[in-house]
Amino acid sequence: MSSSPTLTSDSSKRASTKGRLSDKVAVVTGASGGIGKNHVGCFGVYWRTNTILGRAICLAYASEGAKVVASDIKDVSNSPTEKDITTVDLIKKQGGHAFFVKTDVTNSESVDALIKEAVTRWGRVDM
Repeated sequence: MSSSPTLTSDSSKRASTKGRLSDKVAVVTGASGGIGKNHVGCFGVYWRTNTILGRAICLAYASEGAKVVASDIKDVSNSPTEKDITTVDLIKKQGGHAFFVKTDVTNSESVDALIKEAVTRWGRVDM
């Protein structure tokens, strides 16, 4: 029985490059929000979310091979236990691909800039 790769704090485990989302580009809003690396396996893969699950979703997507565009108002978490490392740094530490775009989702111009940056960097947005 095979299991899906997950991101953990163990640096011996790496992000999958040939997972279910291999070569997909995922834009995730609220990417700096709580529930981090220790809970990824509890949630599976989601598309729409709120800021509480943003970091976990980024990590889940990356663990399945997606290139992640992490977006939020700031790049660090509000969680006191997770504020020392950004979501992008967690993904890269595990061998995944990600970058951060500061985005205010209440501002349509900011969201337009997010999508434009994703397309400029990786050619498209898949999810």
